[in-house]
Amino acid sequence: AEQLFQQAVTSAPEDPLYYRNLGDAVFHNRGREAAATVFESAIDLAKKQLAINPENYDAPSVLLVSYASIGDRESFAKWEEGFLAKSPDDPQVLYDLAVATSRLGDMVTSRAYASKAVDAGYPVVFMNGDPDIRASGAAFPTH
Repeated sequence: AEQLFQQAVTSAPEDPLYYRNLGDAVFHNRGREAAATVFESAIDLAKKQLAINPENYDAPSVLLVSYASIGDRESFAKWEEGFLAKSPDDPQVLYDLAVATSRLGDMVTSRAYASKAVDAGYPVVFMNGDPDIRASGAAFPTH
């Protein structure tokens, strides 16, 4: 997966979501330290997108998960509140918060966000397949 996301970044070097996806792959394959520069690029690009279009849907998600992925709790906390206030019932928002809080080591909060995401309609099969969600201890029955 890492190689495919690297190709995506190469094909669209200004897309912060591609950098976040690459960062996720590096994070899970090689660890937080190895992924830090990728997430820092994602943060820079997402900030640029928000400066152009403050209503961009993906940029806050990229910032939230990227800050958590590099262990920047202060920046994460700033985005968490606004992210939730803007879209408290959005399954993707709740999923991103579950991933981010798992990466920060707050497994109780991660499980709570994951449960809310599933209740809001996030697909259980994707939730159960996510390594950050599994790390939190959350698991959901498939019917």
